[in-house]
Amino acid sequence: MELPVVKREYQNGMYTTIPYFLSKIIAEIPYLITLPTLQLAICYFMIGLRGELMAFLTCIICCICIAWSSTGLGWFIAATTGDLRIASAVSAPIIMPFFLLGPLPKRQHHARVF
Repeated sequence: MELPVVKREYQNGMYTTIPYFLSKIIAEIPYLITLPTLQLAICYFMIGLRGELMAFLTCIICCICIAWSSTGLGWFIAATTGDLRIASAVSAPIIMPFFLLGPLPKRQHHARVF
């Protein structure tokens, strides 16, 4: 949606891609911090995780880092494909190994028994 505007402004010499990209990142910072924090604040204590403040803050930091990295992966896929249909088709095979292999490095003696 914003690609034609960015191309036109870039060709007119208004700015380069670096200020555009930095402004895009700065504009998304509130969303990348507040939305994972709000979601985690609702779910954390309902799930029954540890009620300590440091554990909660560590979990918030991890969720914010996951939000940043997934946003970066989405930008990468969008920039390399250039088309919404292609990006939708390519994203599932790229993300699937993260879902399947993500829990493997977890040490089993730290797993909580229910």
